[in-house]
Amino acid sequence: MQLKDFTDDIHGRLDYLMKAKGLTPYAFSKQLGYSRPAKLYSILKRKTKPSFDTIVKVLETYTEVSSDWLLMGKGSPFR
Repeated sequence: MQLKDFTDDIHGRLDYLMKAKGLTPYAFSKQLGYSRPAKLYSILKRKTKPSFDTIVKVLETYTEVSSDWLLMGKGSPFR
């Protein structure tokens, strides 16, 4: 299975990033500064889309993540 097969949308790319970092949704949400993982679970289950603020938090927390990849799925996940 290729990376593109399961990262076609922002939800899949966030899920991929979380798994690549070896994090649970709870640990991932804590690293992003959320007190509870409910927001992240909602995003991962595709109930809501991540807000601009959430995307910025991901890029600020994980500076090695390519913004082109996270936002548009272009290029490699990591710089």
